[in-house]
Amino acid sequence: MAEVMKNSAVLKRVQEEVRAVAGNKERVQLDDIMPKLKYLKMVVKETLRLHPTALLLAPRETGRIFELLPFGAGRRTCPGMAMGVATVAFTLANLLYCFDWELLDGGGHQHGRDSRTHCPEEDTPLVLVPTRYKCQP
Repeated sequence: MAEVMKNSAVLKRVQEEVRAVAGNKERVQLDDIMPKLKYLKMVVKETLRLHPTALLLAPRETGRIFELLPFGAGRRTCPGMAMGVATVAFTLANLLYCFDWELLDGGGHQHGRDSRTHCPEEDTPLVLVPTRYKCQP
C-alpha cells in the first residue's frame, strides 16, 4: 500500500482498473483478479521486486542477468507462491475498490531500507485516511 500511495498516477490507474472490473459488486471477487486485473498484478510483482521477501545475506556480483525469484526456484520453490501472490492481490484489490485513500494531513511518507538485510525501516509511519467508496449503479 505504501508503494501505491507514493505514486498518485499508479494509485489512480490501479483503482480505475479494479473498479471497472468489479462493476457494481459489493466487493472484488477472487475470480476477477487472476484473468482481468493485469495492472494490479504488475503492481504486486513490482512491490515484491522492490521489497524482497528473503534476506540477501552475502552480496556478490555475477555477470549473468538477474531475474527476481521472490519465492525461490527449482526444487526449493515455495509451494504457497501462487496462493501468497493471489492473497496480496485480492486484499489490495478490495482495499482499493472499497475505499478512496489519502495520507493523513497530506503528509509525506518516507520509506527507508536497511542495506544489510533489505528490510524496510519506516522513517515516517504510513498513516492513511480511508473514505468509503459508493459504487454508482
